[in-house]
Amino acid sequence: MGILDPWLPHAGTGIHDTRAQRDALDRAAGATPDDLGPEEFDAALTSRLVGAERLDASGRPFGYASAYAPGLLEVLALDLPSAVVLLDDEQVARRGLPVPRLLELGRVGLQRLMGATPPVRHEVTDGGRSVHVLLGESPFTASFARFISDALTLWHPDADLSGGMVFSLPHRHAVVYQMCATEQQTRDAVEIVPAQAAAMRTDDAPDLPTDTYFWLDRHVVPLPGPGHPLPGGHRQRSAS
Repeated sequence: MGILDPWLPHAGTGIHDTRAQRDALDRAAGATPDDLGPEEFDAALTSRLVGAERLDASGRPFGYASAYAPGLLEVLALDLPSAVVLLDDEQVARRGLPVPRLLELGRVGLQRLMGATPPVRHEVTDGGRSVHVLLGESPFTASFARFISDALTLWHPDADLSGGMVFSLPHRHAVVYQMCATEQQTRDAVEIVPAQAAAMRTDDAPDLPTDTYFWLDRHVVPLPGPGHPLPGGHRQRSAS
């Protein structure tokens, strides 16, 4: 794959969990949130990253949602066999647990999916320039950016995150990123990551914002415009 080539995943995904979790999900097959008992609800619960504009456009209340980055919110969802259901305030309240506890359960669910439905990492290059793409069949692949440093520990263990990284979410099945440990990497991160993500973006998956983000020491901010330095006291080393 060359830089700026669109790249879409094959359809379909599977979840592999403990027997108890599989049994609970099997019982939830074809169900709606209101049909689920507590065990089935908790087994299907996960967190998901969604654009703020997408939630606003839904007309449903998501007051409990927490900001992961400007314009990018973390919400709760049910990963049911037949659909992924975003949970609004009323649906969350019906579970009868405090929101912090539900968010904790949802994050555990998302981390479980990271282990069960791993994406494939690709390095895309052109003329000595490069970025990386995590591409997966799971509709939660982009949401793995909620734990981006943990994700790279799993799938890019030699990544040097000392200078931070730039990432973007072109659609729910992909994360485009580049580290900023060297001058060359930083140039590619700032210039190529947004362009690569734009080339991969699809009109049929409007859940995510078109922004590009800078991550450093578990803090996430929007990528500054051209000519502006990276925020957060960015540490940059010369390329060797």
